[in-house]
Amino acid sequence: MFLLINTAEQEKITAALIISSGRVFKQKTVQDSKAKSNQLLILIDKLLLANKIVAQKIKGIIVVTGPGAFSRLRTGVATANAMAFALKIPIVGVNLREADNLEKIIIAGMKKIAKGGDKIVEPFYGREPNITKKKA
Repeated sequence: MFLLINTAEQEKITAALIISSGRVFKQKTVQDSKAKSNQLLILIDKLLLANKIVAQKIKGIIVVTGPGAFSRLRTGVATANAMAFALKIPIVGVNLREADNLEKIIIAGMKKIAKGGDKIVEPFYGREPNITKKKA
């Protein structure tokens, strides 16, 4: 069982359980204009509990690395990295520019995991973060 995390898309946060063949086993999405990245851990917890799966059964994590909003990507990638570190499992990042839909994201992620995955993944914002006012 693999975990997919996507916080890159606007107004939507997705967590999905993927079986070894690359098919979606179960998926949960928060989809509204107020979907916040702080809902991610709750979403993952509900997904695992509803399917009676313990985190230790996860063999790898696929996370969408961007491009997207700074805070959303930062939260999604940090959560994925922390889970992969704690569970001692591989993690891979998939950029929306290389895979623009769920099926392609899963295929790209599973190929990368088959090659061993990474120890850490970094977000790709697509532009410089706009988090402070420019100095005069």
